[in-house]
Amino acid sequence: GQGDAFYELRLAADAAMLWSVAVHARRVHLSVARGTLEVLIEGQPHALHPRESLQFEGTDSLSIRNVGTSEAQSFVVIRPVPAPAR
Repeated sequence: GQGDAFYELRLAADAAMLWSVAVHARRVHLSVARGTLEVLIEGQPHALHPRESLQFEGTDSLSIRNVGTSEAQSFVVIRPVPAPAR
């Protein structure tokens, strides 16, 4: 859809990536293909292993860290959340 973003994310062991706070609400879907990731959402850590996914909506910053000993591969889709109709 319009405004959707798709990323393949590869992180070396102990590497991290941070997405800043979004101006508008977004729906984030993260799927892990290889490795183990720790995802920090609203200060809460979530561990994701291969073939596991996480989806959430909001404007919070998003921190993803590879907690494994080898490269992790994941896929991220970010979609804008439509504003409520008036």
